[in-house]
Amino acid sequence: IGDEYINRRHASVLLLVAGTGVVAVPQVLHHANATTCFGGRPPVTQPVSVIYSCRSDDALLIPELAGLCRDGSLSRCTVLVTASQSAAAPFPDVSDTDVAAAFSGLHNANCVNARLSLEMLQAELSHMARPLRVVVSGPEGFNSACKSMLKQIDGELGAEAVTVLSA
Repeated sequence: IGDEYINRRHASVLLLVAGTGVVAVPQVLHHANATTCFGGRPPVTQPVSVIYSCRSDDALLIPELAGLCRDGSLSRCTVLVTASQSAAAPFPDVSDTDVAAAFSGLHNANCVNARLSLEMLQAELSHMARPLRVVVSGPEGFNSACKSMLKQIDGELGAEAVTVLSA
């Protein structure tokens, strides 16, 4: 698929990521930057938004995501933080990241203590230009929930507009 097809076909990109699936964000944005992509022209020129779901004790790439919001690489970023599921921290010698502080003062980012919901996804999709591309990357349960919500929300999103990656 050539650059013309990608850029003509989709007006915006939404990355729905959870846990280690967040690594898809810098990978996609690598192809949106003329200095890091292959070839002379970035194949991803559309606005990219992110919804990232993580546990409070396992929030990955938060400073990097905040930096991508700051430099305009990300149009919008919402970080959904849920409580830890265990009594013992996965990395006891490392302090938790203050997600809210990392995104404070950024007009295009927010941090919410909640799980992804149908209403949140609808609200994000309402801000996006159509037609859109959705990339889902996370654990199996997250991916299944996202696919189910996307089917409920947007009948115009065909199977070819959604890519699901296993993290």
